[in-house]
Amino acid sequence: MATGSDVKEYLRLEYNTLSAEYTSSYNRFIGTLSVVLGVYTTLLGALAFLIAVLLLMGMLFGGLSQSFTSGVLGVGLSLSGMSLLLFILVKRPLFEYKEGRSTLVKVIRVLGASGVVFMAFMVLYMLVTGALYSLRKTGIMLVAIGIVLLPAGILVKMHEGAISELDLFYPAFIRSYGEHLAVIPDMVSSLKPLLAAELGRLRKTLNKVYAGLVNRVNPRIMWIRFAEETCSELIYRSTSIFMDTLELGGDMGETGALLSEHFNNIYRIRANYTQVFKTFETTLYMMHLIVVLLLVFISGFVRVFSYVLTNFVGSVPAVFADIFAFFTVTPEDVSFIVNLLTLVILISNSVTLYSVNPGSRYELYYFLAVLFMLTGIGIYTGDIAVDYLFNTVFSSL
Repeated sequence: MATGSDVKEYLRLEYNTLSAEYTSSYNRFIGTLSVVLGVYTTLLGALAFLIAVLLLMGMLFGGLSQSFTSGVLGVGLSLSGMSLLLFILVKRPLFEYKEGRSTLVKVIRVLGASGVVFMAFMVLYMLVTGALYSLRKTGIMLVAIGIVLLPAGILVKMHEGAISELDLFYPAFIRSYGEHLAVIPDMVSSLKPLLAAELGRLRKTLNKVYAGLVNRVNPRIMWIRFAEETCSELIYRSTSIFMDTLELGGDMGETGALLSEHFNNIYRIRANYTQVFKTFETTLYMMHLIVVLLLVFISGFVRVFSYVLTNFVGSVPAVFADIFAFFTVTPEDVSFIVNLLTLVILISNSVTLYSVNPGSRYELYYFLAVLFMLTGIGIYTGDIAVDYLFNTVFSSL
């Protein structure tokens, strides 16, 4: 200003520079995160085979309790440590407005809290009653926990989809509304023709704003309420900027165009992040199920081998029986090891998904529901399949 430069052009150049830097930084973050998430899935698979080797070594060479302790500590510290790092270091992107007024969010909170309470009760029940010493009982209870959490998870997906749809139509609306206000500086007259346009879910919320403006409610109150009802952080910030500009007498046509451009830019780079996350989410679900089935298969092998050795020890002289004493292990101990390990892996995977999720923070209920159901189904069906397999093998001998 002191040198007579064009302030408007100066601000435009600064904005373009900052926007380019932000986009570049965001894309670098996505690339780094995709590598880190690939390392996490590799670590999960490697730890599963590590647990299998430790269980077999403990069975063959003794020291099953030491192998169990090493396995639990190894898996727990490795996965939990990496999950905690992701939770601390990954900064959640702009998506959901924390003070949203959506009724759906209130229902999600109630159902989610009820599901978490039920989950805590069931885990405590399994510990007190000793259900963790049985694979099939644990599998059924884990599926029950997943089913109770599933309604909240489904509603979260609906909530997230609604925000994404609103974000999709908002740039076109704010650009058109700014152009109308630049020609006709009246909120009601400029908004009315836009209500006939195809704006998806956004039109229903805009109808409420129009009704309030017609009835002479304070425009800022109506637009802030509109932004809160969308539950979108981007819409809330953009609407606040739009209202500030309108009240201070700015150029509404240019403001609408700039907000629309900025909104679309963030929406595009967020779509890239979402694509990376969805790939990781699908891969993690498959890896989790494979790990559970692998652990169940190894536990079945250990139980059968222990049963064979127990019968063999009973048929040899007592002087030789002590040699094979360290081979034997009870089926209950093996089941307890597998159930405890799967719970540790389940919680770690849930925290990881929550930490890198670019969408709603309430989606944790969905991750828990899916992982609990996958774990329970994997344990129950895996145990049945292992029993059938080994019974078939031994009956043919």
